[in-house]
Amino acid sequence: LRFGGATFPARWVTKTDTSSLDTFRAVGAGVPPAPPPPGDDVELRVAEVPSHAGVDPELIPWHLARGARGLVVEGTGSGNVHRNLVPGIEAAVAAGVPVVLTSRCWTGAVAPVYGGPGGHAELAALGCIGGGDLPTHKARWALAVAVGAGTDVRPWFA
Repeated sequence: LRFGGATFPARWVTKTDTSSLDTFRAVGAGVPPAPPPPGDDVELRVAEVPSHAGVDPELIPWHLARGARGLVVEGTGSGNVHRNLVPGIEAAVAAGVPVVLTSRCWTGAVAPVYGGPGGHAELAALGCIGGGDLPTHKARWALAVAVGAGTDVRPWFA
């Protein structure tokens, strides 16, 4: 990504201040040479779905009914979600809509450690994709680019 004359790796760049013109940083990643410009085929119908106690079980079906082409579900810990979301996730996967799991934690990667309803291990067995250490908003953009390019989504999160 290019900001203020500098190019940053999208995986690491973040806005550090609400109003400073020199706010973008990629701590620890440096400033690499400019990559080729991305294509124009970005699929913007990728929804972010938060998981929390009492989450509406109709949230994912609502997004699917409105044409969502991808879902990024922000879970807890290592990518576990509330059981209310599981039927919607199953419907999305069955319809060929990729589902990426992320965590609301600040650091660490998601992993299929826990089983049971909504556990990342169970969701991975259904076909969900772990978002690694990407925060939800960056996983959404990676999924939007992958879906828009018509490529296999999994390598984007390997």
